Amino acid sequence: MPEAPRPGAVDLAAACAALACPLALWGPTPAALAAAAYLLMLWWAARQDLARRVVPNRLVLCVAALGLLVAACGVPFPDAGTGLGARLAGAVAAGAPLALARAAGGAVGGGDVKLLAASGLVLGLRAGLVALATGLVLGAACAVALLLRGARGSDSFALAPSLAAGCAVAAALASPDAIVVLTTVTA
Repeated sequence: MPEAPRPGAVDLAAACAALACPLALWGPTPAALAAAAYLLMLWWAARQDLARRVVPNRLVLCVAALGLLVAACGVPFPDAGTGLGARLAGAVAAGAPLALARAAGGAVGGGDVKLLAASGLVLGLRAGLVALATGLVLGAACAVALLLRGARGSDSFALAPSLAAGCAVAAALASPDAIVVLTTVTA
Protein backbone atom coordinates (compact mmCIF):
# COMPACT_ATOMS: atom_id res chain seq x y z
CA MET A 1 0.00 0.00 0.00
CA PRO A 2 1.50 3.39 -0.95
CA GLU A 3 2.48 5.71 1.84
CA ALA A 4 0.46 8.92 2.16
CA PRO A 5 2.34 12.08 1.30
CA ARG A 6 3.50 14.27 4.14
CA PRO A 7 1.07 17.02 5.13
CA GLY A 8 1.63 20.31 3.36
CA ALA A 9 0.20 23.82 3.30
CA VAL A 10 -3.17 22.74 1.88
CA ASP A 11 -3.50 20.14 4.62
CA LEU A 12 -2.68 22.71 7.26
CA ALA A 13 -5.25 25.14 5.83
CA ALA A 14 -7.92 22.42 5.73
CA ALA A 15 -7.21 21.40 9.32
CA CYS A 16 -7.34 25.00 10.51
CA ALA A 17 -10.65 25.57 8.71
CA ALA A 18 -12.10 22.39 10.21
CA LEU A 19 -11.21 23.67 13.67
CA ALA A 20 -12.01 27.35 13.16
CA CYS A 21 -15.45 27.16 11.54
CA PRO A 22 -17.32 25.33 14.34
CA LEU A 23 -15.52 27.30 17.05
CA ALA A 24 -16.37 30.59 15.34
CA LEU A 25 -20.00 29.54 14.95
CA TRP A 26 -20.64 28.17 18.44
CA GLY A 27 -17.68 29.24 20.56
CA PRO A 28 -15.83 26.69 22.75
CA THR A 29 -18.84 24.45 23.39
CA PRO A 30 -19.13 20.64 23.35
CA ALA A 31 -21.08 20.88 20.06
CA ALA A 32 -18.31 22.95 18.47
CA LEU A 33 -15.64 20.54 19.64
CA ALA A 34 -17.64 17.57 18.32
CA ALA A 35 -18.12 19.34 14.99
CA ALA A 36 -14.43 20.22 14.76
CA ALA A 37 -13.39 16.64 15.56
CA TYR A 38 -15.86 15.29 12.99
CA LEU A 39 -14.69 17.68 10.27
CA LEU A 40 -11.06 16.75 10.95
CA MET A 41 -11.92 13.05 10.67
CA LEU A 42 -13.78 13.64 7.40
CA TRP A 43 -10.83 15.58 6.02
CA TRP A 44 -8.44 12.80 7.00
CA ALA A 45 -10.67 10.13 5.43
CA ALA A 46 -10.80 12.09 2.18
CA ARG A 47 -7.05 12.64 2.20
CA GLN A 48 -6.27 8.99 2.85
CA ASP A 49 -8.64 7.80 0.13
CA LEU A 50 -7.12 10.21 -2.38
CA ALA A 51 -3.55 9.27 -1.47
CA ARG A 52 -3.84 5.55 -0.76
CA ARG A 53 -7.31 4.51 -1.94
CA VAL A 54 -8.20 3.36 1.54
CA VAL A 55 -10.28 4.70 4.42
CA PRO A 56 -8.53 3.42 7.56
CA ASN A 57 -10.64 1.25 9.86
CA ARG A 58 -9.28 3.04 12.93
CA LEU A 59 -10.55 6.32 11.55
CA VAL A 60 -13.99 4.86 10.87
CA LEU A 61 -14.07 3.53 14.44
CA CYS A 62 -13.20 7.01 15.74
CA VAL A 63 -16.09 8.50 13.74
CA ALA A 64 -18.48 5.87 15.13
CA ALA A 65 -17.16 6.42 18.67
CA LEU A 66 -17.74 10.16 18.28
CA GLY A 67 -21.37 9.50 17.30
CA LEU A 68 -21.93 7.26 20.31
CA LEU A 69 -20.14 9.66 22.66
CA VAL A 70 -22.14 12.65 21.45
CA ALA A 71 -25.37 10.67 21.90
CA ALA A 72 -24.40 9.40 25.35
CA CYS A 73 -23.44 12.88 26.56
CA GLY A 74 -26.46 14.59 25.02
CA VAL A 75 -24.33 17.01 23.02
CA PRO A 76 -26.57 18.96 20.60
CA PHE A 77 -24.60 18.14 17.47
CA PRO A 78 -25.64 18.42 14.73
CA ASP A 79 -28.89 19.49 16.43
CA ALA A 80 -30.55 19.03 19.80
CA GLY A 81 -33.11 16.50 18.52
CA THR A 82 -30.60 13.83 17.48
CA GLY A 83 -30.84 11.06 20.07
CA LEU A 84 -29.36 7.58 20.03
CA GLY A 85 -32.32 6.07 18.15
CA ALA A 86 -32.03 8.63 15.36
CA ARG A 87 -28.29 8.09 15.22
CA LEU A 88 -28.65 4.30 14.90
CA ALA A 89 -31.30 4.78 12.21
CA GLY A 90 -28.94 7.21 10.48
CA ALA A 91 -26.17 4.62 10.46
CA VAL A 92 -28.44 2.06 8.81
CA ALA A 93 -30.08 4.50 6.39
CA ALA A 94 -26.81 6.06 5.26
CA GLY A 95 -24.76 2.88 5.10
CA ALA A 96 -27.27 0.35 3.75
CA PRO A 97 -27.59 1.70 0.19
CA LEU A 98 -23.81 1.67 -0.28
CA ALA A 99 -23.56 -1.77 1.32
CA LEU A 100 -26.17 -3.07 -1.12
CA ALA A 101 -24.33 -1.47 -4.05
CA ARG A 102 -21.09 -3.09 -2.89
CA ALA A 103 -22.76 -6.48 -2.43
CA ALA A 104 -24.23 -6.24 -5.94
CA GLY A 105 -20.75 -5.84 -7.38
CA GLY A 106 -20.82 -2.05 -7.59
CA ALA A 107 -17.66 0.00 -7.54
CA VAL A 108 -18.04 1.10 -3.93
CA GLY A 109 -15.25 0.37 -1.51
CA GLY A 110 -15.77 -1.13 1.91
CA GLY A 111 -14.21 1.94 3.53
CA ASP A 112 -16.79 4.15 1.82
CA VAL A 113 -19.61 2.02 3.22
CA LYS A 114 -18.16 2.04 6.73
CA LEU A 115 -17.42 5.79 6.65
CA LEU A 116 -20.98 6.66 5.69
CA ALA A 117 -22.51 4.27 8.23
CA ALA A 118 -20.29 5.69 10.97
CA SER A 119 -21.21 9.19 9.84
CA GLY A 120 -24.86 8.24 10.21
CA LEU A 121 -24.12 7.63 13.90
CA VAL A 122 -22.79 11.16 14.15
CA LEU A 123 -25.44 12.87 12.03
CA GLY A 124 -28.65 11.01 12.77
CA LEU A 125 -31.35 9.93 10.35
CA ARG A 126 -32.28 13.13 8.50
CA ALA A 127 -28.78 14.53 8.17
CA GLY A 128 -27.44 11.05 7.38
CA LEU A 129 -29.79 10.80 4.40
CA VAL A 130 -28.78 14.30 3.28
CA ALA A 131 -25.12 13.23 3.55
CA LEU A 132 -25.78 10.12 1.46
CA ALA A 133 -27.63 12.02 -1.27
CA THR A 134 -25.19 14.94 -1.36
CA GLY A 135 -22.13 12.68 -1.34
CA LEU A 136 -23.47 10.52 -4.15
CA VAL A 137 -24.38 13.55 -6.28
CA LEU A 138 -20.89 14.95 -5.78
CA GLY A 139 -19.39 11.53 -6.56
CA ALA A 140 -21.46 11.27 -9.74
CA ALA A 141 -20.27 14.75 -10.77
CA CYS A 142 -16.66 13.63 -10.24
CA ALA A 143 -17.28 10.48 -12.28
CA VAL A 144 -18.77 12.51 -15.15
CA ALA A 145 -15.84 14.93 -15.04
CA LEU A 146 -13.38 12.02 -15.20
CA LEU A 147 -15.23 10.48 -18.14
CA LEU A 148 -15.18 13.82 -19.95
CA ARG A 149 -11.43 13.96 -19.40
CA GLY A 150 -10.99 10.59 -21.10
CA ALA A 151 -11.22 8.07 -18.26
CA ARG A 152 -12.71 4.70 -19.09
CA GLY A 153 -15.87 3.48 -17.40
CA SER A 154 -13.86 0.76 -15.68
CA ASP A 155 -11.46 3.26 -14.05
CA SER A 156 -11.93 3.83 -10.33
CA PHE A 157 -11.67 6.97 -8.28
CA ALA A 158 -11.70 7.90 -4.61
CA LEU A 159 -15.31 8.27 -3.45
CA ALA A 160 -14.57 9.19 0.18
CA PRO A 161 -13.81 12.86 -0.63
CA SER A 162 -17.27 13.26 -2.16
CA LEU A 163 -18.91 11.42 0.72
CA ALA A 164 -16.95 13.48 3.26
CA ALA A 165 -18.04 16.70 1.58
CA GLY A 166 -21.64 15.48 1.64
CA CYS A 167 -21.33 14.70 5.34
CA ALA A 168 -19.88 18.14 6.08
CA VAL A 169 -22.70 19.84 4.15
CA ALA A 170 -25.30 17.73 5.96
CA ALA A 171 -23.80 18.56 9.35
CA ALA A 172 -23.82 22.26 8.53
CA LEU A 173 -27.38 22.22 7.24
CA ALA A 174 -28.64 20.26 10.26
CA SER A 175 -27.40 22.92 12.66
CA PRO A 176 -29.96 25.66 13.32
CA ASP A 177 -27.08 28.09 13.90
CA ALA A 178 -25.58 27.29 10.51
CA ILE A 179 -28.91 28.01 8.82
CA VAL A 180 -29.00 31.44 10.50
CA VAL A 181 -25.45 32.15 9.33
CA LEU A 182 -26.18 30.97 5.77
CA THR A 183 -29.35 33.04 5.48
CA THR A 184 -27.57 36.09 6.88
CA VAL A 185 -24.71 35.74 4.40
CA THR A 186 -27.02 35.25 1.41
CA ALA A 187 -29.46 38.02 2.34
